[in-house]
Amino acid sequence: MDQKLLEEVTNKVYHMIHSYSFLLDNRTSPQWFSRRRKLPFPYVVVLILNLLNRTNQMELTDFFRIILGLPKGGKIPQITVKAFTMARDKIKPWAFLQIFHATRDIILRQDLKLFHGYQLIAIDATKLRMEKQKELWEYFGTGSGTEDPVMGRASTAFDVLNRIVLDAVLSPFFTGERRQAELIIRHLSELKTGSRKLLLFDRGYPSYRLMAQMEKAGMSYLMRIPRSFIHGLKSMKYDTKMMHFKYEKTSYKFLLIRIHLMLSNQKPEYEYLITNVKESLSLEEWKKLYALRWGTETNYHIFKNEIKIENYSGKTVRSVYQDFFANIFILNYLFCFTDISDEIIRKDIEEQRKKGKPIKHDYKTNLNKSIGTLKDEMVTLFLSKSLSVKEKIIKYVIGTIQKFRIPILSNRKADRSASHTVPYTMNMRYST
Repeated sequence: MDQKLLEEVTNKVYHMIHSYSFLLDNRTSPQWFSRRRKLPFPYVVVLILNLLNRTNQMELTDFFRIILGLPKGGKIPQITVKAFTMARDKIKPWAFLQIFHATRDIILRQDLKLFHGYQLIAIDATKLRMEKQKELWEYFGTGSGTEDPVMGRASTAFDVLNRIVLDAVLSPFFTGERRQAELIIRHLSELKTGSRKLLLFDRGYPSYRLMAQMEKAGMSYLMRIPRSFIHGLKSMKYDTKMMHFKYEKTSYKFLLIRIHLMLSNQKPEYEYLITNVKESLSLEEWKKLYALRWGTETNYHIFKNEIKIENYSGKTVRSVYQDFFANIFILNYLFCFTDISDEIIRKDIEEQRKKGKPIKHDYKTNLNKSIGTLKDEMVTLFLSKSLSVKEKIIKYVIGTIQKFRIPILSNRKADRSASHTVPYTMNMRYST
């Protein structure tokens, strides 16, 4: 990522939210935003992007103080939380999905990091808690009983080498993660990146239907499987074995890989992977490749703990989807800044070591502090017409966040128990 591409992403957001055709496509009724109001369409969109799930009167006051250039104590237009809530209800949530898609396509124009020519994409799901509102409960459902919190299920496709969210889906809780994965695979098949795609899955995903779908789409996969997926794993004599399966009268080949684990009790234990990758890799390379999937776990940690995606700023299905896609965009936008910052930090550390300074760890940008810095400037970035102003702000944000450095610690090596198992169930309740 370079600054010119980041500026292009920023300007794309500006032009989209100020486009009359974008307004026409994304208002819920023809009469909305037809007259000049205190909360015009661009203001409402940027408020949703900027609030990061913390809607309150102070946020609204700060917003207008920024766009009007008023000092603290200056007279601010009286815009209430209720007025904002009514205004956001006039915007389709897909407006934010469009912003996410348009900016993602720009980000993908950079030189991508690849693994043996493959773009590595981890697909994973997570549960998202929501407020116990009647509308949300009726749409999203709960975990199991009526006393459980309202839950949604979200899945993302995350480029683990380049830190880009490529696709995201939010559905009612009863929607199976495989069902969401099938939808994401269809979306990815339409996404042209110029590179072969290798999808990484945990052991809750393997199914012959899903494997056949990826084969038909020309995609490669690497999946961890439960022991129940293939009969006779305990009698496997070698670490690799070529196998096949038949789905809808078509036969497909895949490679079964046995990975040796280091256990705390010193008992022998194995994990099993399956793949349709044609390249020949060593067992250690397969192991390292699958380990890269954990990048998406970090991604969800950022969602929930840094961006706080579960603290929705609205209480309706529409506002939840607005917040969800807005935050997906914000995550990619944040990574644009931190990628540039990380490269500055890397070069700085490298230079200091050349000078003989004893620096024990490598360092990266602190995401939490970066979010706060970026939030303070996003209003101007997305509402200012001045290209020079936006360029200065981008330079300021990058220059500021590269000072927020935290050490990159070695990957944790968690002990595994030989009794560790993960339930393997087929959720047949699909949403329409």
